[in-house]
Amino acid sequence: MSQKELENTNDEVVSEELTSETPTPSKDYSAFTIDELMTEVNELIKSEDVFSNTKTIDILKSVFYKKVNAEKEQKKAEFLADEGVEEEFSYTHPSEKEFKNLFNSFRKKKHDLREKIESDYIKNHKIKTTIIEDIEALINTEETLKGTFEKFKALQEKWRNTGEVSIGYRNDVWKSYHYQVERFYDYVKINNELRDLDFNKNYEKKLQICEATEALLKEKSINKIHNDLQELHQKWKEIGPVKRELREEMWERFKNASRELHKKRNDHYVELKERGTQAFKNKQEICQQIDEVSNEGADSHNAWSKLTEKVQELEAKWKKEGGLKKEDNKEAWKTLRESLSSFYAKKNEFYKAKKVENKEIVNAKTKLCEKAEELIQSENIDWKHHSQQFIKLQDDWKKSGHLPKGLSDKLWNRFKKAVNTFYKNKKAFFADLDKEKADNLKLKEELLEKVKAYALTDDNSSNFESLKQFQKEWYAIGNIPRDNFDIENTFKKNIDSFYSKMKVDKKELENVRFNSKLERLKEKSNPIALDKEKQFLRTKINDLQKEINQYETNISFFGNSKGADKLKQQILKKIQNGYDSIEELKAKIKLINSI
Repeated sequence: MSQKELENTNDEVVSEELTSETPTPSKDYSAFTIDELMTEVNELIKSEDVFSNTKTIDILKSVFYKKVNAEKEQKKAEFLADEGVEEEFSYTHPSEKEFKNLFNSFRKKKHDLREKIESDYIKNHKIKTTIIEDIEALINTEETLKGTFEKFKALQEKWRNTGEVSIGYRNDVWKSYHYQVERFYDYVKINNELRDLDFNKNYEKKLQICEATEALLKEKSINKIHNDLQELHQKWKEIGPVKRELREEMWERFKNASRELHKKRNDHYVELKERGTQAFKNKQEICQQIDEVSNEGADSHNAWSKLTEKVQELEAKWKKEGGLKKEDNKEAWKTLRESLSSFYAKKNEFYKAKKVENKEIVNAKTKLCEKAEELIQSENIDWKHHSQQFIKLQDDWKKSGHLPKGLSDKLWNRFKKAVNTFYKNKKAFFADLDKEKADNLKLKEELLEKVKAYALTDDNSSNFESLKQFQKEWYAIGNIPRDNFDIENTFKKNIDSFYSKMKVDKKELENVRFNSKLERLKEKSNPIALDKEKQFLRTKINDLQKEINQYETNISFFGNSKGADKLKQQILKKIQNGYDSIEELKAKIKLINSI
């Protein structure tokens, strides 16, 4: 193989190796927000370098829809968690329509450019084919050497100014051109001076290309290295040959620099692959962590909220991991979706069960509200009894269970309103009652002064009526403040002192007091108080009966002696007194029953 054939062959090998690679974006778009992705697409569409941005646009599209779909899944999970029905769920991301328009705009721009390029390729192919034919014709021309060489230079300039042909013809056209150029230089007998001058110019140009290629070794951007090296190889092809003795050296220098750049680029992709392998492993481990969180489960809304936050943090961490190759990326997303679906399915099951439970709790709380409202609407309120009922209602409310805020607030406000109304009414009632008690105290103090000023007459019947009237008026006045209860004892002592002066015996005095009390209860028409009085009398009867039974048991143990007979008589008298008291108490019960 000749030197020039070696140059031709090596030229093509490096060039094909370069053009077979596709630039890879240097940015990690997985960390971009949706708005940032939109901005990036918009900027790339404005660029005239359409085809070099195609892969980047595709990656942006893939990342965009992954994020949109992930957000859609999240919205769906929240919709279902909020008791939504899956068939009714619908969601379209606000940026999706705009993104589709941008992407379609880019596709049209790329389509239009491709048609223009194809048209240019056809036109350029015709021009270059004609140039090759014209160079071949120059070899056999009979014109002057100078004129022939000038035509040849003009054809070379025209070749350099003509764009590329389609890739299917590119290599053949280049080989044909290079072959005819070599023939022109090697077989056309031209002036050595002109030939050497052209070789020297070509040498200077190729030397600059070698230096520019070697300078790329310091460049950090892999994409820039790729694009610039392709451009340098294109320029190399367009430059004519150098002196035969320098061709091998010049080509080896350019080829070696190109290979080092390829190695640098390949090393970069190997590193990317290794990082992608580690990223894939990390993503799978994160999915396992999501599965572990899912297996934990929870039994309350707050607990599920905390688990959801943890899963969302893991999902965000998963998305921050580096990019993956296509097949790994597909598997990683599949695993993530399965892990998230498992978690949200369990969460959804909890909320479905919670929905049933919530319905029962709502029913229970509604009944408590109705009961509270019924109590505050009662016509005859026993404040003590009703207060105990409200305390129980509040305790039952606490035990009835928790509801989501949306369900709880309305019921709680209804229940709280009823409770507050009750205690407000109670407070107002006792405020009025305190004023009434103060007024009652003043009345009793005035009545007590009348009692103290009363003077007994010789007519006990008249005295009884007066004292009875005093007691009737006293008890008709009503309750007084608790701190002033001593006045009750003062009144009783004064009344008792009159009975003592009248020499009324204890039994008669007791009957007077009971009848007076009975009349008061009768006037008040208080059945509860009457029942309490009957219960009190029955209790006294039971106590007396037990005492009598004990005496009767004890008397059976007495022997026959003078001292024992005396003690026995005392006990028999106590037994008789007990029976008499029982009969009196029964008579009082009959009086109460007759009311």
